[in-house]
Amino acid sequence: GTCFAGSTTYAGAISVPATITLNAMACKATMNNSALATAIYTIDSTAPVISAISPASATYTTTTQISYTLSESCGVGSITWTRTGGTADPGSPRVQALVGAELTTGAHSAITLTNNPALVSGAVYDISFICTDAAGNAATTVTATGVTFDNVVPVISAVSPANGSFMNTTQVSYTLSEDCNTAAIDWTWTGGAGAGDHNYPLAVGERSAGPHTISPAVALTSGAIYTITFSCIDFAGQAATAVTRTAVTFDNAAPIISGVAPTDSAFVSTTQVSYDLTEVCATASITWTRTGGSADPSSPHVQALTAGEMTAITHTNITITNNPTLVDGAVYQMDFNCTDAASNVATTVTRTNITYDPTAVVI
Repeated sequence: GTCFAGSTTYAGAISVPATITLNAMACKATMNNSALATAIYTIDSTAPVISAISPASATYTTTTQISYTLSESCGVGSITWTRTGGTADPGSPRVQALVGAELTTGAHSAITLTNNPALVSGAVYDISFICTDAAGNAATTVTATGVTFDNVVPVISAVSPANGSFMNTTQVSYTLSEDCNTAAIDWTWTGGAGAGDHNYPLAVGERSAGPHTISPAVALTSGAIYTITFSCIDFAGQAATAVTRTAVTFDNAAPIISGVAPTDSAFVSTTQVSYDLTEVCATASITWTRTGGSADPSSPHVQALTAGEMTAITHTNITITNNPTLVDGAVYQMDFNCTDAASNVATTVTRTNITYDPTAVVI
């Protein structure tokens, strides 16, 4: 039968050399014509182009968000994360198919994929963007290399000095859970001698992951009290919780012992002593060592001073709590020692040829 005027009867495959719309109908004598069938054929020999990808190569990211632009819609597409370094990722490569609106023409900015990958923090990935259009033309794969995924905030631990401690150097210790992009130690003056704050940016080797003990070149004031703050920001821009140490006293001046009595070559009938301290001692002692006269089997007598005897005042003619039992007629050398809370050691003061004679002359 005749379908419609100008139509062409076909008996085999039809060549489609260009983008066209085909209409087809089946006709037979004595029978009704079929419904008209229409199909649009698009000839596409141009591959899609993927551009404006993010994250960029050799960067750090805290999320799995990505950006990309498609010159045309993809029939199928995917993004693959392949671990190339850092922390191990047993699930690599992670091939994540694009779906729905993720396949359409145009810019896709900072999106989280429907098929979102479970990346491993600390792993380094190559991220490959793949697209094939409906005509089977494959885009050139675009890859961002050396992208570090890091969604764990750095941690600062094992910090010293301790709260309320004394130090005679600038030495500090700390441990970093990961490499810091920037890090610093700050001394904030809170009291004591002088005034003024100090900032010390950590050098590359001082801000790497692991334990560190360093002595920063900062000009602290002896006798000043500081709050010390440790800070770190990792390469993904995540800031560690700052760690502080409060009431830390810097003291690099040794205490001075003066006004010591008895004097050299003195004869004494008691164990009373006198001395003056420029600062409080953390530990102190007076030692009597026999050097002549009567025998003293217990020599040397190392007598520790108690708290009240170590204060920064003049101590005149006192009998110390830990009083020695000396021998009548023995000759002694006396040594006065003091170490302050910052471990600064005073120069020992020595008195020699002191004769202990508590017995009155009998006529």
